[in-house]
Amino acid sequence: MVVLSLLALILSGQEAPVVLSPTDQSTVPPGSLRIVLKSAGKTEVLVDGKAQAGVSPAPGVVYVEQALAAGAHEIVARNEAGETKVRVFAGKQHGDWPAFKLHPPVATCETCHAVKQGAWALRRASPAPICASCHPQARFPLIHTHNTDLLADCQNCHSPHGATAAKLLKVPKEIACKQCHGQP
Repeated sequence: MVVLSLLALILSGQEAPVVLSPTDQSTVPPGSLRIVLKSAGKTEVLVDGKAQAGVSPAPGVVYVEQALAAGAHEIVARNEAGETKVRVFAGKQHGDWPAFKLHPPVATCETCHAVKQGAWALRRASPAPICASCHPQARFPLIHTHNTDLLADCQNCHSPHGATAAKLLKVPKEIACKQCHGQP
């Protein structure tokens, strides 16, 4: 019976939840925190072991607004495919855990997303025009060494929901460049 359930899960393509915001082992300000995740099917979100009421604006998307007191916290997102754990510290500093910086438009999902054909999607086919609505394209060549055609998908390097690295990079610049260019 367990094998059949596992096979059905694999064939459905369902994956364990992915927490988009905040990142694991990061420091967040105490107070209200929006936990954003991508998850298919019935999703349970626990903060410090207590179930939280999530909002699903469209299939595959869940978010939870949670007030965090100062101190360490564990976020668990669980669906039929598995679970993901994220640990955060609410306060000024916690060891070497970097500060999580929220991308300001994330406060209102509709800035970048809309429901299209029953699914949560970007407002445009590519994220670049959405990013350009706030980030001037004229500055792009001053900051980047590649042209806009090569880097048309800002999400290749930047996390649109927030990150711990500077400039909302998914990883520090030294590592980001090496993903395509390899070691010098």
